[in-house]
Amino acid sequence: MTQASARTTNNDPQQPTVGEKIDSRQRFKKVLLGGILVLLMAFGLSSLLHVIPPRSSTHTSIHMCRRRIVRFVKKHNHLPKNLRELEEIAGFSNSIQDGWGEPVVFKVEGDEIHLLSFGSDKQEGGTGEARDMIGVFSIRKADGTWADEISTEEWISW
Repeated sequence: MTQASARTTNNDPQQPTVGEKIDSRQRFKKVLLGGILVLLMAFGLSSLLHVIPPRSSTHTSIHMCRRRIVRFVKKHNHLPKNLRELEEIAGFSNSIQDGWGEPVVFKVEGDEIHLLSFGSDKQEGGTGEARDMIGVFSIRKADGTWADEISTEEWISW
């Protein structure tokens, strides 16, 4: 028996032949690639599951606008002219847009602040996703001091 034929034939039933070694490597590669594909698909699908719905994003924007307005007023002793003047709060959403990419509407009526989104249809009124979201709060407490940044009252209707 030559050396070459000794390498390709094996009398020991416990030892795989060269052909079997190649097959097991190919199977391992296929299993590994299959596992990687499954992981990639799982991560891809999970990223889709963590999309924030536009109405929730809008509620967050309106809520954070209130907090930023109150901080601005307490620091400067007057209301901002527009929401772009507001300072950001580190670690929080500082968007002044609703969940559909439109600017949150900022209106002042006396001591009342109105923050509005016109919903998915971008028009006043509507139902479902097109329903308006309106936040109204007083910038002053009953004693005349500035409002608190965080309120326990429900002040956003959606």
